[in-house]
Amino acid sequence: MQTTAARTARHDDQRIDGRRTVVITGQPVPPRRRPPRAQAQIQARPDRIAMWAFALGLFLVFMAIATASA
Repeated sequence: MQTTAARTARHDDQRIDGRRTVVITGQPVPPRRRPPRAQAQIQARPDRIAMWAFALGLFLVFMAIATASA
């Protein structure tokens, strides 16, 4: 542990030398959590994939009926 006098003496020496230094104090900030990747989101929601497959099937059936020439 350094005393306050030792710290101020060290800072005065650094100012005289012309070197710029950074004194780190306190606790570091915890890292941010990354947003989930797209693959993890797809795996977590298989019902959404089924919904889109069903909607595509209905659209294809509708288009087949609309463009059929009987």
